[in-house]
Amino acid sequence: MVLTEEELKKVPEEIRKKLAPFLTGGKNAKVLNFIGAKGGVGTTTLAVNIALGLCEIEKRTALVDMNPVFGEVPIFLSIDDAAFNWGQMSKDICKLDSTYLMGVLTKHRSGLHILPSPDKVNGYVSSGMVERILSQMKGLFDYVIVDSGRQMDDNIADIIKLTDTIFVITNLTVPCLVNVKRLLFTISNLGYSRDRVKVIVNQKPKDPVALKVAEANIKKEMFWVIPENLQVAASAINKGEPILLSSSNSDISKSIRDLVKRI
Repeated sequence: MVLTEEELKKVPEEIRKKLAPFLTGGKNAKVLNFIGAKGGVGTTTLAVNIALGLCEIEKRTALVDMNPVFGEVPIFLSIDDAAFNWGQMSKDICKLDSTYLMGVLTKHRSGLHILPSPDKVNGYVSSGMVERILSQMKGLFDYVIVDSGRQMDDNIADIIKLTDTIFVITNLTVPCLVNVKRLLFTISNLGYSRDRVKVIVNQKPKDPVALKVAEANIKKEMFWVIPENLQVAASAINKGEPILLSSSNSDISKSIRDLVKRI
């Protein structure tokens, strides 16, 4: 018997988790990796809201918080009961398959599946585990969004191997643009084309560096410019709701939804 997509939606969640390995044959998720030029530029905000935007257009999407410790993705989604994080997977690496993975992911009411980062400093990722997690996810989802924070370590280098597009998030300030140049150099030095990197700007009303000057400085055209609205962003974080839900009609929400169409 063949189930239609509508019939499949009526199947209880627990049964769908068990069926997951048999329902993923045609999937090969795009992996989108978000890296911040520095802290506070909106990396997690964009990763969360773009993941949610993909869910809005009915793309099966997972969000992985790869900040080494104290990742903030659950805070942005008002999730305080996540039973599992990727730090714990090193203890059960031999069990890592599609069924196991779908059983430990936290599901948001939007349909987004989340794998948080460890909430304790002793979170440890064994060698090669990140690749195994993402490889499994690629068979289960249409998109896998990775919030890499602002660090460039061995785990992020492993993620880049499976990444389709790297989004570098920046402000138009000198320190941020210097770090963008460093990130572009590092990614190129790892053997990957700069074409895989897209730079997104959170633009303030009065930036110290003009957009065209910034592009000339990093020798790369900005892929997208999002109008920064600190009031909207702060309100969303305090409510534990993504901007697309808490301020659906704002200029930021419109810009993010337009960006999702370009991905």
